[in-house]
Amino acid sequence: MNRYTTIIIGGGLGGLLCGILLSKKGQKVCILEKHKHVGGNLQGFTRKGEYFDTGMHYIGTHKPGSILHKVFEIFGANEFLDTQDLDSNGFDTISFRGKDYKFAVGFENFEKQMIDYFPSEKDGIIRYVKTIRDIYKSLSIDTIFNPILENQHLCESAYEFISSCTSNEALQNVLAGNSPLYAGEKSITSLYMHALISGFYIEGAARFVGGSHQFAEKLAAQITENGGCVKTDCEIVSLNIKDSKISSCTDTKGTVYEAESFVSSIHPAVLMKIIPETGLRKAYQKRIENLKNTTGIFTVYAVMKPDTFPYINSNFYVYRNNDVWLSKETESDTFPSSYIFMTSAQTKQQQFAKTIKIMTYMNFEQVRRWENTLKKKRGEDYENFKIQKAEQILQAVGEKFEGFREKVQEYYTSSPLTFRDYTATPEGSIYGIVRDFHKQAESYIPVRTKIPNLFLTGQNINLHGILGVSIVSLLSCSAVLGYNIRE
Repeated sequence: MNRYTTIIIGGGLGGLLCGILLSKKGQKVCILEKHKHVGGNLQGFTRKGEYFDTGMHYIGTHKPGSILHKVFEIFGANEFLDTQDLDSNGFDTISFRGKDYKFAVGFENFEKQMIDYFPSEKDGIIRYVKTIRDIYKSLSIDTIFNPILENQHLCESAYEFISSCTSNEALQNVLAGNSPLYAGEKSITSLYMHALISGFYIEGAARFVGGSHQFAEKLAAQITENGGCVKTDCEIVSLNIKDSKISSCTDTKGTVYEAESFVSSIHPAVLMKIIPETGLRKAYQKRIENLKNTTGIFTVYAVMKPDTFPYINSNFYVYRNNDVWLSKETESDTFPSSYIFMTSAQTKQQQFAKTIKIMTYMNFEQVRRWENTLKKKRGEDYENFKIQKAEQILQAVGEKFEGFREKVQEYYTSSPLTFRDYTATPEGSIYGIVRDFHKQAESYIPVRTKIPNLFLTGQNINLHGILGVSIVSLLSCSAVLGYNIRE
């Protein structure tokens, strides 16, 4: 019989972390994943022997003493991370108005380097760095369990704070230069979001070696070793209610799975579609379904001709316009108006890049005409659209790295449609639900639901990225178990 203590719907990072901790605590856990592979944004793909990450390309510090290391210590996940540190003198390079600005590792080094670039803005830079450090360092194992809405910086504007530190427009943009890590917008991004993510990377940054999928696979293997199970090709189409609780769930094949508790790691709007009308208040369901999602991305995955392009141990955020913040106009004559450029760390010792990822924002409206098509069956028009966009991107990269196009052996592409279909995220949103500092209460989603044995986790539950999802997973597990897990 398919009977478990806890069933987790969705095998993304949030679902896997919940699975590993709950199984570690002695629960009989089962993860049900609709795709052939677990991982969500940790997934990757291989073409002609070359591997590409699709979502989580690099992470902030996980060294001993860091918040991520402490959180992963609770999950028992630190040993599964295989990473290579990025350049300590420039883990990110912001290319703005024709000049490169490097982000150094360590708050003191970061501050010094910014002052070297903008010596007349020393006081503002010192104030900026102190604030970012203080907000980031306020996050600890104990404060994780504090209600997130009590944080005052959630209701403050990142853009306005940066502008209060300096009136220098170039510096303002540079300090927000890696805002694609959270799809930052001037009008909505909170200081808390900016500080948490910026601080996480300033403290240390690293790439997965050999692909982030290995981390997902190791987590899944540990769940199995703990006595749990991970089922793929298992799409859940309904949750079944009995006595005001979820009693079971049913997949597309008609198989029924029973459990005492259920954790949803899928997008809340997708979850609403499989909950019976009697399960939750209609007002709640409507609020969830109407929440705005972050933009999508278009990616070029380039395979380089052997020994032609150097491996660069830094990520480039290249802007071809005068504003680094996400604009509503993501499609223009200057497409791409910005892009992220990353060489892949296939080994810890490599001189040349074998593969390179180039990502740019793309609104779903650009691909909406194909939204009802299936993967690999979208038609010639769609393929031509992707080729056109890819060639525009490669041409733009050639402006930054001379002769780049000629060094590309072949390339593959993905659009917001691809992201939608592989991560089950509405309209291929890269970070899920938008967090607007004006409307924090509206987008706040607790890990507990009004159904007493249904819990939520994943990147849509208030914080995204590897750190955010790990924190939320800790809260979700605590809710399932009925006590705060602090050790």
